[in-house]
Amino acid sequence: MAGITEKLKKIFTKGSETHEYVLNVEGMKCEHCSARIVTVLNKLDGVEATADVAAKTVTLRTNIELNDEFLKETVAKVGDFVVTSVNKIK
Repeated sequence: MAGITEKLKKIFTKGSETHEYVLNVEGMKCEHCSARIVTVLNKLDGVEATADVAAKTVTLRTNIELNDEFLKETVAKVGDFVVTSVNKIK
């Protein structure tokens, strides 16, 4: 159990500032696909996600600093999607 706790501490670093990420997502072809991804990401504590199907991007706003690998793994678990890049805007 201690191993899981330590991993989560590395993934989430709480802070008072707002962080914004833009994920480029391959395989997101329709509103249904984007809704599935956004629904899962919005379940994360303090995360607000929106998607742009035409641009194949998902934008996240959060007060928690997120790990790139965690975001890639989370989106991949939703379906046949691949995050090709994670861009931290602020």
